[in-house]
Amino acid sequence: MSRRMRKIETKKKVYYLKVEETTMYGTLRHADPESKWDQGDTYEDHNPYGVRVVDMNKKFAYYDLVVNFRPKRTGVYYLLYATYNTGCSFGRDLGKIEYIGLYRGKNKKLVEENIKRIEAHYQNYRSNTVTEGAHIVSIIDDNGKEYGISAPWVGHFEELSSADYKVVEVLR
Repeated sequence: MSRRMRKIETKKKVYYLKVEETTMYGTLRHADPESKWDQGDTYEDHNPYGVRVVDMNKKFAYYDLVVNFRPKRTGVYYLLYATYNTGCSFGRDLGKIEYIGLYRGKNKKLVEENIKRIEAHYQNYRSNTVTEGAHIVSIIDDNGKEYGISAPWVGHFEELSSADYKVVEVLR
C-alpha cells in the first residue's frame, strides 16, 4: 500500500549582509558660485573587501544584500556589482555603486553570465530596443533562479560604467 505524501512548503531562511568597503569621495568640478543652480561634479571610488552578516534584531540594522544561504568564514565568494554615473542638468555624480549579489565559489559561471546580461540589457536600452520594463534586468541568483532587479544605471542622465565582480571574504 503506497501512501500519498503531501508537499509541505517550508520557509527558507535568508541572511542579510552588509558590504564592507573603503570609499573615497572627491570633487571634480566645484559649483559655480555665480549660478544658483550649478551643483558641480563629484566622484566616488569604492573598494569592497568583505561582507558581514547583519543581526536584524538590533535597533538600527542596515544591509546591502539578501542571500538564501549561510555565508561561512571559509571559502571563496564573489560579490557582483555595477558602477554607474548619474546626475541632472546641473551636475554629475560619477562612480556610484550598486551591489547585486553574493555568489559561492562554485558559481563563478553564474556571475559571469549575469555580467553579460547586465551589459547586454544596457546596450539594448541605449539602442532603444528595450522600452517596456527598461529599468528591470533579469539575473540569476546563487541557486540558479532567475529574477529581476532594478537598474539604477538606466535613465536619461544615467550610464553604466561597468558590471564586475570581486572576490570578498566573510567577516565576523
